[in-house]
Amino acid sequence: MKESLPGLLLCFAAGTLAAYLNYLMAKRAIRRSASAFTAVPVYRMILSVGLLAAVYFIAPRTGWSRTWMLVGAAAGLTIPSLPFSWLLMRAARDGEKKDEQKPEGGN
Repeated sequence: MKESLPGLLLCFAAGTLAAYLNYLMAKRAIRRSASAFTAVPVYRMILSVGLLAAVYFIAPRTGWSRTWMLVGAAAGLTIPSLPFSWLLMRAARDGEKKDEQKPEGGN
């Protein structure tokens, strides 16, 4: 484990970056429209699975354990997603409030 710690931390950072990109895609889609949001889960899944596949295939070329690298990437995708989901829910709620305040028929 000790020699695999840098790989775990590096993959955790990569997973966190992917989770942040997932958050940004979803937030942008929410601001656009509900129909734009329907395609976001596909893109998020492609990004997440792509990261895990990249870690799986790159791990043997490093000196680190593949298992710990995959654990780091999975934890990096999962743990930061909790606060990002909370922020996304808040952004959606704020968007609904702004829609309610707009006058109907006005430009």
